[in-house]
Amino acid sequence: MADFSDYFRVLLLKAPVILLALTAHECAHAWVARRKGDDTAYMLGRLEIQAARDEAQQTQGAAFDVRAFHDRVLEDGAVPLAFLREKIRASSTALSSTARAR
Repeated sequence: MADFSDYFRVLLLKAPVILLALTAHECAHAWVARRKGDDTAYMLGRLEIQAARDEAQQTQGAAFDVRAFHDRVLEDGAVPLAFLREKIRASSTALSSTARAR
């Protein structure tokens, strides 16, 4: 039984160090990927949001408000781009219909 308790004690002592090392390792991967030019996900999001903004601006015309657009983009937090695009499209359509009705 002493062997098991020794093994367990060593495991408890090493576990935090191993977890810290793995966390640092993954952070380093993320930093290098972002710093050294692998910003694919960032740029894809940027391009999708720009396309949604252009579409909203075209749909709403003079009634387009960039602050309201950004509020709609940010109000749900991190969401899939397809959901965001549909949300912006529906919002723009509703706003342009309201503007035409006036």
